[in-house]
Amino acid sequence: MARFASVIVSFIAIFFACVASAAPLAPRQLLGGLGGIGCNVARIQTVGSLRRTIGEVNDLSEAAASDTATAAAASDASAALQSAHGGIQQIATALLTGQAPPQAGRDSVEQGFNAAKTALNSITSTDPAIVAQVAEAQEDLDRAIAAGQRVVDRC
Repeated sequence: MARFASVIVSFIAIFFACVASAAPLAPRQLLGGLGGIGCNVARIQTVGSLRRTIGEVNDLSEAAASDTATAAAASDASAALQSAHGGIQQIATALLTGQAPPQAGRDSVEQGFNAAKTALNSITSTDPAIVAQVAEAQEDLDRAIAAGQRVVDRC
């Protein structure tokens, strides 16, 4: 008799498990307030592209030391990228402490990216090595900007 009762209880449990439907978890529920997977991938891409751009601009500054106009533009781009990096740090700190990203941090990132783009676009060197470095820095900056836009869209 006990065996029969356990079979009936098991059958009923299986029946209700099959009939009941649970709502799927939204991506934000899985990671708390840190956003979904697409959001976090975009954040990582933004930071990675920014770091590469900073490195390329630093290399450009060293290579263009004898060209004062290019060196000044590279210095301006470097300062702008550091400002964007500071904004990203503000946002990351807020997220990790459970706060909303501050508007000031977002503004710093946007302004830094725009100023760096303007500075890099102002370089008119004809030296093939400088031209190649500028093009590489611009490509990575464009990737950082696109990833940053995906962060805004997905997070």
